Amino acid sequence: MKTSIRRSHGILLPLALLVLAVGCSTNAGVQTRRDGAANFSQYRSWSWLHVEREDQSPRSDVESELAARVLENIRREFFERGFTYRRDNADLGVDARLAITSEQHVTHQTTAIESLHSFHSSPSYEVQATEREVVDYQRGRLTIRVMDLRRNREVWRGEYEKRHRGLFAAHIKAAVASTLENFPAVPTGEPSFDPRNIATHP
Repeated sequence: MKTSIRRSHGILLPLALLVLAVGCSTNAGVQTRRDGAANFSQYRSWSWLHVEREDQSPRSDVESELAARVLENIRREFFERGFTYRRDNADLGVDARLAITSEQHVTHQTTAIESLHSFHSSPSYEVQATEREVVDYQRGRLTIRVMDLRRNREVWRGEYEKRHRGLFAAHIKAAVASTLENFPAVPTGEPSFDPRNIATHP
């Protein structure tokens, strides 16, 4: 089997690369790092991390759409974990990077030998054909990092990398969910909010 990478492009959301000396966990295609000193039970809110874009080149409409879908799925995952989005004074800052590489795999399969008999005195012939198959793949690399905004320290990072047949866009939701699978949820031990407990002014 012959493999060649034909083209690649990146969809870059702001991301500063940092290295953490923290505990790591690995699932199939996913790696996560967590700051062991961080107390995740104290976090309740999040916002998008404001950093300068590393990629200043214009994005195509397709790239912009994929980036928006990544951010929307991250927003949903944080909402389902009980975090509140707060534009200012949030506990956590979140950003992500998605890079997609297109690959084309070419395989050659040899069929069985067929014999062609001669109608003359010459010997028979053996014919063997080779079939060529081209399969398109896209490899997605998604990195999500979470910063403690008060300490200005990265406390969690998830990295996803898998190859999918066809377009990676069909797997964005699953990629985000897999990357954030081990991200902690807000503790549920607190009593739920009851508006009747708010004191009213006379």
